[in-house]
Amino acid sequence: METKKDKEEKINSLSDSDKESLKILSDRLSNLKSKDVITEESVLEMEIILMEILVMKDRHQKHLLRWVKQGYILD
Repeated sequence: METKKDKEEKINSLSDSDKESLKILSDRLSNLKSKDVITEESVLEMEIILMEILVMKDRHQKHLLRWVKQGYILD
């Protein structure tokens, strides 16, 4: 039987897909860091990375609000 604390820890953990997405985004940022000049392509890449991070933030924020309404304790 799962305790409330176990449920809260499971809810508060990042999903495997989010972890993978963050790793990919980190790698893409590292690739940008290695370039010496700013180009139209690099600016577009930064915009895409930023948009993906904002989408992830919005998704997490929706989950957070739902969990708070359900009475889970969040860190």
